[in-house]
Amino acid sequence: MALTCPERSSVMASLDITYMRFYPEGVKFSHTIFRKRSHSGNLGESVYPKFTKESLCPDMCLTEYLKRTKEWRQKNDDKPRLFPSFKKPHKPVSLSTLSPWD
Repeated sequence: MALTCPERSSVMASLDITYMRFYPEGVKFSHTIFRKRSHSGNLGESVYPKFTKESLCPDMCLTEYLKRTKEWRQKNDDKPRLFPSFKKPHKPVSLSTLSPWD
């Protein structure tokens, strides 16, 4: 995902699936925090385009990832982040966990 829509680690760590929408052209996340380069009053969005090659398509990979990690997201979680931890109790990963991926 970071390759198709380069964002800072802080934005990637804050992606909330509540504000995720699938469209024919790809996936869009509305931001819930101000980005470092955002203008006041405009949180913006991240767009991950759909590719024709399924093995590289962020849309297809994200759909599969959500299926595989569904059980890790808690039903009463008020902020269902995109990236839960692999370790129980599967809390959202921190910025320091994602930052090496930049």
